[in-house]
Amino acid sequence: MNDDTRRLLLDYLAGEKASFVQDVLRSSRLRQQSPKLEEALAALEQDGAVLVRPHSCGDPHLEGADLRIVALVSRDTSSDDPLAAALASIDRTWDEWLAGFLANHRCT
Repeated sequence: MNDDTRRLLLDYLAGEKASFVQDVLRSSRLRQQSPKLEEALAALEQDGAVLVRPHSCGDPHLEGADLRIVALVSRDTSSDDPLAAALASIDRTWDEWLAGFLANHRCT
C-alpha cells in the first residue's frame, strides 16, 4: 500500500467527523488517489486506525448504494475508549443523514 495515500486519508479523516466512504472517495483532496483509496482504507481498518461500518436503508431508491461510514480511531481524544468514540461519531453521522433523508424523501 502507498504510504502517501494512507497519510492523505488519515489527514482527511483527522479534520472531519465520521464521513460516508463515498464522500471521502470523492473528496477533492483525495480524488487523484482514488484507485488506491479502497485498499488504503481496508489496510487502515485492519490496523485499527479507522472504523468502517456498513449501513442499510430499506428504501428501494437506495438499493446498491454504498452507505458505509468511516471514522478515525483517534488515540488523541479525551475518551478512554477511542473505538467507542469512533463508533459514536459514526452513529451520529448516520442518525443525522437518515433523519434528513426521511424528512425529504418521498417514495412514489
